[in-house]
Amino acid sequence: MKFDAESSSPVKFGGQTFVNQGVGGARKSTHQFATALGVTGYPAIAYFTGKLELIGVVPGFQTPESIEPLLYYIVEDKFVSTSFDDYQKTFVSELKKK
Repeated sequence: MKFDAESSSPVKFGGQTFVNQGVGGARKSTHQFATALGVTGYPAIAYFTGKLELIGVVPGFQTPESIEPLLYYIVEDKFVSTSFDDYQKTFVSELKKK
């Protein structure tokens, strides 16, 4: 799902409603939902389990090469038992090399 962290629309998640309180002057303010996830800058990607439990937030733009191991790490449920650093040491990319 794509989410505009400066949006004025309320978000219902986990039995709570998050809003953008509209403070911040000339700059748009950060939505409570982004703050609750721990987003500190844009862009950022938040990853969740199938039960909508937050795994973590990765800040910054992600290239296909940087996001691929992270996606496999999550899909394979390796985040439950293995550090991402250890996982990356044995990860073999499936992206086609140019």
